[in-house]
Amino acid sequence: MAALARIKVLSGTLFRRNASPLIIREYCKFIKNSAFEVIRNTKTPADLENTPDAFPKTKEEKEKAAAKYGMHPVEYKPMPSDQRYCGDYPDLPWIGSEARDPFYPWDFPHLRRNYEEPVHMQYDIMTEDRYEFGVRQHVSDLQGALIYWGIIGALAVLYSISGDTSQPLMEKQYPYSDRKHYTFNLIE
Repeated sequence: MAALARIKVLSGTLFRRNASPLIIREYCKFIKNSAFEVIRNTKTPADLENTPDAFPKTKEEKEKAAAKYGMHPVEYKPMPSDQRYCGDYPDLPWIGSEARDPFYPWDFPHLRRNYEEPVHMQYDIMTEDRYEFGVRQHVSDLQGALIYWGIIGALAVLYSISGDTSQPLMEKQYPYSDRKHYTFNLIE
């Protein structure tokens, strides 16, 4: 609401006649108070609570990280240490939601996830409306490409065999053949 009030004051000063110095001063105040307020209040990743900790090296650090993500220490495996941005985040298997049991009582049945279950780093491409990992495909990628190019090739052959595909057109028909009809075609 404060931004709307500032915009109202700013627009009132912008539309006055011969108020250029006033407009510049009000615009600078508006920018200083609202636009840069967003930049001043942003937090760095170190300020956020849910950022991953450093890569665990000892057994105690791994157990602590496994408890943090709600996993058993045996099934916890951190991301490779060469991916520095991941920290202690677990290296989860590539199993999409479609590959999971549909009859299990999930907390979120449409996502086939439970509450506080860690999600994969690439979860945005593993949802049901994207490519499904862990599901057996009926047609492999190579077979799919061959089928596609086979259909395109068959259509190209049929098109080339058919020759002239233009349809003959009849003379333009007008109602009342005894009257003169004016068209806007150029006379040659």
